[in-house]
Amino acid sequence: AALAPIYAPRLLILPVFLDDIREQGVRQNIVGLLDPVQSRAAAERSPVWAHIAPFLARAGSEHEEAESKSLQRTFETAFDAWLGARWPLWGDRQNLRGLFAYSVHRGRNKLLGINAQSKRKVDGNIYREKIAVLEAILTHARARNVKVLLYVPPFRLDIPGPYFEADYAKLKADLQTFAAKYGAHFANLESVVPGPEWGMVVDPVYGFSDYDFMHFTGDGHRRHAEALDRELRKIGF
Repeated sequence: AALAPIYAPRLLILPVFLDDIREQGVRQNIVGLLDPVQSRAAAERSPVWAHIAPFLARAGSEHEEAESKSLQRTFETAFDAWLGARWPLWGDRQNLRGLFAYSVHRGRNKLLGINAQSKRKVDGNIYREKIAVLEAILTHARARNVKVLLYVPPFRLDIPGPYFEADYAKLKADLQTFAAKYGAHFANLESVVPGPEWGMVVDPVYGFSDYDFMHFTGDGHRRHAEALDRELRKIGF
C-alpha cells in the first residue's frame, strides 16, 4: 500500500503461512517503508491501514525522541561507552543476557519434550484479525489492477508437523475462497518440496538437531522456484 503509488507494481506474489498467523507485530524494516511522507499517506488511504495500524511499532514517537535528548540519556550513553571500553563483559551484557534466556527456554522445551513437531493451536481471534488483513490486501490489489498469486507455501509432509489438521485445512480453504472472491490466482504448492529436501536445525547451545518446517535445501528452492514459474506463466508472467 505504501509503495504501490510509487512503483506501480503489476504483480503481487503472496504466500500465506499458518505459522506466521500467530505473529503480532510488524517487522522494523517493513515499518521503515512508511518513513517517506508520501508512502505513509498512501498507506493510510488504503483499506489495509485500519487493520495494520494497531500492530505498528511506536518507534520514533515524540516521547521517545524527547527522551533520547534528555540529560539522563546523554549521561547513560556516555557512561555505557566508557565502561564498555574498559570492561569487555559490560559491552557483551546484552548478548550474554539473550544467550542465557535462549538457553533456559530451549532447555525447558527439551525437558518438556517440546520440539518442532509439537502442535500449537491457532487462536481464533488472532486468525480472524489476520484474515481481515489479508482481505484488505486483496481488496487494495484489485482496486489498483495488480494481479495476485495467492498460494499455500511448501510444507513438509513426510512426517507429522506442528499444525492441527483442522486449522491447516481451514486456512487452505479460506485462501481458495478469497482468491475466487477477489480475482486472485490460487495455487497450493504444499507438496512441491519432498521431505529429504528440507533442512534440519542444530541447536547452537546444546547441539541437538530438530526438523525444520520453514526452510529447505538448494534443491528444494529450485523445486519451489519452478512451481512458482509454472503458476506465474498461467497468469501471463
